[in-house]
Amino acid sequence: MRKVIRVLCTVIAVATALGVIASAAVAPSSTRSEIQLELGDLLFSDERYGEAISVYLRAKEGAEADQLIRASAGLLRSLLLAAEFNRAYQEALFFESLDHRANPELRTLSADGFWGYGLFDEADRIYDEVLAQVPSSPRARHGLARGLAARNLHAEALTEIQAAIALSPTDPILHYTHGMILRGLRRYDAAAEALDQYIA
Repeated sequence: MRKVIRVLCTVIAVATALGVIASAAVAPSSTRSEIQLELGDLLFSDERYGEAISVYLRAKEGAEADQLIRASAGLLRSLLLAAEFNRAYQEALFFESLDHRANPELRTLSADGFWGYGLFDEADRIYDEVLAQVPSSPRARHGLARGLAARNLHAEALTEIQAAIALSPTDPILHYTHGMILRGLRRYDAAAEALDQYIA
């Protein structure tokens, strides 16, 4: 029943947003971008990444500087979660060209795009740079943990992922990576518990 209500609310919200978009044809580009951003965020939160990708692409057209950062970030997240790593890499290159000084932690998205494309050293460099500016960044610590695990340095990776989870205990991807690292250490019961937290 909750799923039906959630789907119904999403359909109503999308229909409303589409109506607003249609009536906003004469509105300024930045207004159209803002509407597209809200629709993209709604689709993303509903895990409809394929649809969110096209909406975030439209949001980039005529966007102001802050909207462009939001649209590119949403697009990059959606591409990564849709496992479109080639496109995510291209978007990561674009995202790196934007001004993130107000929020350096956003750069972890670029690093994630490089990571997904197999450019591990480039990704690790960005994670290190972010941690130099924001030592409490859970996403940068997560990135470093993945890099260490990929080099079979599971004990060091475990330290990093535990620090990331302490900073952001509700982020499910951190628990997934935690489980994979524990599996690499052959601590299978603990890995199963971590993966249970990822699924929950």
